[in-house]
Amino acid sequence: MSIHPSDSSPPPRGFDAAFFDILFAAEDRHFWFRARNRVIRAAICRLAPRQPSDTRVLEVGCGNGNVLRVLEEVFADGEVIGIEPFEEGVARARLRVKCPVLIGDTSSLKFDTPFDIVAMFDVLEHIADDMDALQSVGRLLSSDGRIVLTVPCNPRLWSSFDVASHHYRRYTRQTLRTALVDAGYELEFMSPFMAPLLPLMWLKRLGSHKRDMSDRGVIDAEFRITRVANSIAETILLPESVWIGKGWPLPFGTSLLAIARKVACDPTHP
Repeated sequence: MSIHPSDSSPPPRGFDAAFFDILFAAEDRHFWFRARNRVIRAAICRLAPRQPSDTRVLEVGCGNGNVLRVLEEVFADGEVIGIEPFEEGVARARLRVKCPVLIGDTSSLKFDTPFDIVAMFDVLEHIADDMDALQSVGRLLSSDGRIVLTVPCNPRLWSSFDVASHHYRRYTRQTLRTALVDAGYELEFMSPFMAPLLPLMWLKRLGSHKRDMSDRGVIDAEFRITRVANSIAETILLPESVWIGKGWPLPFGTSLLAIARKVACDPTHP
């Protein structure tokens, strides 16, 4: 592995580093993170058999390493790397995985060898110029490489949680599809997930506008849940990973998962 750091730059404003401790405490137990990991694993496992044994995988914005450990397990015979612009996330991720976790982003780190898969899980919504981010990822991919990503969906669910989380947007299937195609990808699979949460989140979001809370208070409240409710929610969400693992898109949800293939450039057209 050969990596060339470029000039260092300050971390992006699309996330508050103070939230890493909240997320680290929640990720192992909270139903949302556990359910998302199952959905991602199911989608990745469908993709893995089509990849070479020495598959190179990069997770951009790997945070605390919560999903990176899933990638490390699925591609145990390949090479998995995580990059994260915040030191707080890098330090925690290195406690969870054995693979390299580097501080930086797609503009501050250069790699000699392209990747077969680049993953971004709930990262794109934190980036002001999502088109530029998708194109930057494309430059890291092999000629037939894939991008795998998740994003929050349904703009009608926009709330104080999105503001506190430093989100720039929530996507629809059409806006995510358009962003991927315009950035040079061919969409292979897309599905909403977290479908059972939609009515509950709708009601919760309506009430959140009436509360005057700090950003940290909003994030704390979002992940505060009783053990019983957490167990029930996780059980209700279990079938989603099975469904997506079979390649069957769900009809609706509060998040979107997409897999897209990099479209090779036609050398006759600049």
